[in-house]
Amino acid sequence: MFEGTAAGTTRLVRGGDRVLATLALDAHDERELWPAGGSARYVHRLVVARVAAGCGLGSALLDWAGERASAEGARWLRLDAWAGNADLHAYYLREGFQHVRTIESPAAKRGALFQRRAGAPRNAGLVLTDR
Repeated sequence: MFEGTAAGTTRLVRGGDRVLATLALDAHDERELWPAGGSARYVHRLVVARVAAGCGLGSALLDWAGERASAEGARWLRLDAWAGNADLHAYYLREGFQHVRTIESPAAKRGALFQRRAGAPRNAGLVLTDR
C-alpha cells in the first residue's frame, strides 16, 4: 500500500502493518545548498527497510517523486547526501542523478548535491500510485 501523510509531503510504502519505505518531497530549497534556486522539488529522508532492500522500492519512490515534481511544474528533482557516503552517491548516479557539487558550510556541514530532470523515470518495473 502506498499512502501519503495529511500534509502530503511524505509517502509511505506499507507491507501489511509494516512501513517498508518512505520519502519526503517538497518545494523547500535550502539556500545554503542550492543558491541558484530554480524550478525544483526536493527529496528528503528516502529510507527503505532492510527487509525490502533490493526490491526496487527506492527507485520506484524516486520515480514517483519525479513524476509528481513534473506534474507540479518543476524542472528538477534534487537531493543532498552526506559527502562521505560513496555507496549512496553511486546509487543516485545509477538512478539517473547527476552530481552537481559537494559543499562545506557551517549550516549544512558537508553535502553532495544531486539532481535529475523531473518526470524522467528510471525504474522499468515497480510503479507506485497514490491510493
